[in-house]
This record gives sequence, structure tokens and C-alpha cells, in this order.
Amino acid sequence: MKIRYGRETHTFNRSLTVATILERLDVVPAGVIVAVNGQLATRDVRVQVDDDVEIIRAISGG
Repeated sequence: MKIRYGRETHTFNRSLTVATILERLDVVPAGVIVAVNGQLATRDVRVQVDDDVEIIRAISGG
């Protein structure tokens, strides 16, 4: 699977859950949202090798 996070691209060659992906990339789950094939995904979603994943930093302001 191809994973985009900021300006970086990562690749994993096996099925993983969103939670495992975040853990392996050392990403704090509370600070991001994850899209799998363009759809928002929860941490328990299993991502397949041919899926496209984007990790998007949550930004807040006032």
C-alpha cells in the first residue's frame, strides 16, 4: 500500500489496520484523520496492499 503523510510517502507490502500504520509511522492518532481510497477510515479498518492511504494532519485555529 502507498501511504502519503505530509510530503513523505511510505510503502507497506502487507495488510495492516489503520492503528498499526499510525503506530509504525509514529503518528499520534488524535492529531490526524486517515483516508483509505478517498474515504475516511477509523483505526480498526484493515487496509489492503493495493489501497491508497492518506494521513492528514488536523489543524485548528481561531
